[in-house]
Amino acid sequence: MSEPTVTDRRELSDTNGVVPTDCEKEFLKLADEWHQATDHFSFLPQKYRHAAYQRILALGDRTVPLILRRLKEEGGWWFEALASLTNEDPAREALGYDSCRNAWLKWGKEKGLVD
Repeated sequence: MSEPTVTDRRELSDTNGVVPTDCEKEFLKLADEWHQATDHFSFLPQKYRHAAYQRILALGDRTVPLILRRLKEEGGWWFEALASLTNEDPAREALGYDSCRNAWLKWGKEKGLVD
């Protein structure tokens, strides 16, 4: 038997007993695909051109809480997606990955989108 994917583990470990929405399932599938296909890229525009990333953007702003949760739990280069989807950029003055991540997570907490 094969080991569950990240998406499967999330669905199996949902402690609230809440069934993920179709949007959340699609986001998790695409995020895992994007992560696996592009983590080895150092050139960010190459990551952002990937089809899975573009499909995440096409899902619209309903993915913002999902992206923030993923950013909090696993990290990743979600800053451009968040700026594009929200038309905001709390990290525009930030220097470095950790500062960007912290700025977006603070923004998400202030908006009530992430714990």
